Amino acid sequence: MGRIMKSKLVSFTLLSFILASATFAASKNNIKNFTGKTIQGKQIMLSDFKGKVVLLDFWASWCYPCRKEMPQLVKLYRKHKKDGFIIIGVNIDDHSENMKKFLNKLFPQPDFPIVWDSDKKIPAEFDIMSMPTTIVFDKTGKERFRHNGFELSYIKDYEKEIQTLKKEK
Repeated sequence: MGRIMKSKLVSFTLLSFILASATFAASKNNIKNFTGKTIQGKQIMLSDFKGKVVLLDFWASWCYPCRKEMPQLVKLYRKHKKDGFIIIGVNIDDHSENMKKFLNKLFPQPDFPIVWDSDKKIPAEFDIMSMPTTIVFDKTGKERFRHNGFELSYIKDYEKEIQTLKKEK
């Protein structure tokens, strides 16, 4: 292969990499939205909470880490809800009875919106690959933090992230 051909190939490869990187970065910064119905029957959209820090939690009753996480999220929400903070739970159980049975055993019960999404359309919108997955959005609706799985130590991370985002204008 000639020197000029190699140079063009390297330039093309480099340009392709730069464009792919820019496209990936742009897609990560796009503000996503969804519409869902809470278990109380209220229609909500993620964009309804613009101006608040939002923690969006994807979970299922069959998921052991999710069952450990939910009581911690209830405490976190009660601590910060007066400060412009909201949690939205998105449950992906196939049968709503499983979700309700799990929630009814919790004390205290979640007082934040929970959407039941048996079709799993909302997780697909956010590229969710595992349960639980927790996404924290800033006040503009931009995704800022993402956590896969759950460990008790994540609550400290959530606290720091919430504090950081609440201070932003």
